[in-house]
Amino acid sequence: MAAERRARMCRLLIAEREIAGRLLDKTFTSNPLWDILLEIYLAEFEGRLVYQSCLAPSAPPANPHRQSRRLAKLGVVERALDPMDNRRIKVTLTPEMRTVFDKLMDSLSSLWAID
Repeated sequence: MAAERRARMCRLLIAEREIAGRLLDKTFTSNPLWDILLEIYLAEFEGRLVYQSCLAPSAPPANPHRQSRRLAKLGVVERALDPMDNRRIKVTLTPEMRTVFDKLMDSLSSLWAID
């Protein structure tokens, strides 16, 4: 199934980034916006909601807020107030970016022969 393959590919990319960050140095592997997009994409497969305050738990609180605003201005994520708690802002990929990520995961899965 395509959805399972895409989720598995995304998990591999996240794991690759974590391993490289541990073995090299985050200076060489840090790309917070890419990490955030991967996390949001995977969360959609897992049925999890992503709130901007949870995007970068190890970073100072202002960072995820700034990064989610930046991604929204770039048109790759949508931000919406949580109707149950207006202090929280839910972050999702735009439909266009979701399509791009689906194609990316399909291409990488084929390249790396992930079934």
